[in-house]
Amino acid sequence: MFGGAWKRGHPLKLASVYYQICLMMEKCLVRNTGVVARSQVPPKYDQKYGQCKEEEKVRGPMNLATDGWSLRHLRGDLFSCPAGESLAHCISQDCRMGAGIAVLFRKKFHGVEELKKQHKLPGQCAVLERSGRYIYYLITKEKYFHKPTYDTLRQSLQAMKVHCLSNGVTHVSMPRIGCGLDRLKWEKVSEILEEVFWQTDIQITIYSL
Repeated sequence: MFGGAWKRGHPLKLASVYYQICLMMEKCLVRNTGVVARSQVPPKYDQKYGQCKEEEKVRGPMNLATDGWSLRHLRGDLFSCPAGESLAHCISQDCRMGAGIAVLFRKKFHGVEELKKQHKLPGQCAVLERSGRYIYYLITKEKYFHKPTYDTLRQSLQAMKVHCLSNGVTHVSMPRIGCGLDRLKWEKVSEILEEVFWQTDIQITIYSL
């Protein structure tokens, strides 16, 4: 099955072969034992599998099939995403939501007092349920005029992941979180998304204008 690639010795093809073997081993383990083990596929393994659309890119170690982790990019309005997809964005603990895309979330979904009553801290995630889907509020800083850290972003994404897995959420759409007014670097943020979600079946779509 893989002999040709081994003989040619092309580095990218060898990496792809190694990746596919690891995936098959993990699937066999799950099928035989029911236990999901940590794959030997490196979390930063990244191969371009093609363009879904002109403005769409898919990456991630589990995107060979329709199920599994993926991170894709679309140009367009975040709120035009399919009605069944959950949404996520970053806010401060004080729930001010007075600038950027947070204003649109506040106007569209309301619930500021509902969010405050959850008493979430930086590194945690508040949640609203609207029209059969979840709206995730990643708490990445204490005050609206503060700046988040990569650690609080990672922790809040971990909290969101736990909720997603507990509630069967497999599709989440979001903007380039932390990268507008909050000044984080998208290259690092995308790495954090991959590190947090790559062993899940959660598919994340990033919208930008």
